[in-house]
Amino acid sequence: MRKGLFIMMVCLYVAGTPMFCKAAEMEADGDFQYIEHSETERNEETSCQVAVVTECPAGFGLNSYVVLSDNDGQMYRISLSEENGYRDRIYVKAGEYYLIEAKVYDDNTGRYPFERISGEEQFTVEMDDAVKLRFRLRDYDEIEDVISLETGDEDVSAAEEYVQEARFATALDGVVISSGGEQYYPVESSGSGIGSMAISGNAKGNYDLKVRIIKSGVIGEARFSLSLDGGKSLVGDDVTAESFELRDYGLVLYFSTANDSDELKEGDVFTAKIPETFPMTAAKYGEANVILAGSPEGDYDLLLTVLSSGERGEAKFTMSLDAGNNTYVTDTIPADGIYELPDGMRLCFSDSDGFMKGSEYSAEVRSNIKSVSMISLYVLAVAVFGAGVWFYLFLLSKREKAADYVIHRWRDRQEKGIYE
Repeated sequence: MRKGLFIMMVCLYVAGTPMFCKAAEMEADGDFQYIEHSETERNEETSCQVAVVTECPAGFGLNSYVVLSDNDGQMYRISLSEENGYRDRIYVKAGEYYLIEAKVYDDNTGRYPFERISGEEQFTVEMDDAVKLRFRLRDYDEIEDVISLETGDEDVSAAEEYVQEARFATALDGVVISSGGEQYYPVESSGSGIGSMAISGNAKGNYDLKVRIIKSGVIGEARFSLSLDGGKSLVGDDVTAESFELRDYGLVLYFSTANDSDELKEGDVFTAKIPETFPMTAAKYGEANVILAGSPEGDYDLLLTVLSSGERGEAKFTMSLDAGNNTYVTDTIPADGIYELPDGMRLCFSDSDGFMKGSEYSAEVRSNIKSVSMISLYVLAVAVFGAGVWFYLFLLSKREKAADYVIHRWRDRQEKGIYE
């Protein structure tokens, strides 16, 4: 009876009010007791995982939480903070669950509401299954602007921000990672030397990038051409900008000059060798960092956990390819920092003694290899078949008909009588 009443209450609540309610009010009305995510662990009974992310801008500082409920009325709470990168997981039994709310702690006025980005309000998890829920502060951009104003960064350009960010060496030659988790690649230049270019992002392929200035001018007027194969072919050309996003390729270009009036000169060239990588999410980015490189054909949800503190050749780690459901390997970080994974992937550990026990690094790997569309093949096959049928009918139309044969025979006989 209690189970039925609870389900009815949840359905009426979801239908009649916003998704995110006040936890204090629900606790007062229903006297619910929470199971905290930190109290759960994966075992045979609780083999299901619900991973949660609440996206908050850097420097936000306030803690958040997400509340779930099962069919029996048991409430579960996942608490998130800047320290854990506003992401964590809870282990639960297989069954049906309801999303009750996602909120900032002590935000009883609703000043910082969240929007659900992915995941369902009502979902079912099977044995050894995993579900992901992602939320984002509704006023994320506005809050980020306020934080920038308070820290005095409101006038910092994209190029200046690149210069000011703390950057740490990685296991990839010349590649550095910022305190915000962005990867920057080494760039070589030739020409006038007046301007410079930086590159950040996670490339969706292995690129031999070449940028050539094809029209002189200040940034915002000068034009450039782009090649991803060392200049053998061009992707296109466009106008330079302090920050130019190459979204289809996972990269951002940063053009800069010492003075706003300085011009980029026609013929200036910037080149970079860029390997395909995937973003590794960490609670904190620093000297101890991990980069995932390679060109896999499959999709994976990698979760790396450091088991013991230390440096390369000393610290131990465990790796899962399915978000923690199953352990793929437990091993020591190699002395050279490179650890080969299946499907052409490899982990690149930085040369640091700062790998700390309990640190986690995760990555959602979605293959960038373009597979041939079966629909396109079907269309091509139909087109070829249609052309074949048309050609066959065309040949039939040219074939001599029976009536034509009779006429030809009659003419032959007439001519034979004339010339004999």
